[in-house]
Amino acid sequence: MNCLDHRGCTVSGAAPAALESFERALAAYQGWRDGADQPLALAVQEAPGFVMAHVLQAYLLVCSRDPRRVALARPTLARAAALPANPRERLHVAAIAALLDDDDFDVARRPSATCSASSRATRSRCRSRTRSTTSAATRTA
Repeated sequence: MNCLDHRGCTVSGAAPAALESFERALAAYQGWRDGADQPLALAVQEAPGFVMAHVLQAYLLVCSRDPRRVALARPTLARAAALPANPRERLHVAAIAALLDDDDFDVARRPSATCSASSRATRSRCRSRTRSTTSAATRTA
């Protein structure tokens, strides 16, 4: 069943009760409040074919700081991708897939992750930038 969400967008596979649960979860997430997981789980339970409910679950997981939760986004995303979806929903699925495919948490955690080491000159600039940042931090401390 297709419904319109609170923003006027068509959502695939949603039942009215599932859509209301989804909207509660989305409001909690957008309002930086806890409690998005429970109404979202209810939305998926009430309408297993509700694409955007699966998509929001994947967004919640991929935006987590916990690598274990981020890893859970892949099977959640796979469930969303397997459902019949409209073009907007497919774009959400593609965006999450791009995040997951390009994300390298180990590299991002390294202090030199922002420095490109493709050439000797670049490495030299990177080292001097790191030293000057460290020196400035020491002087202000």
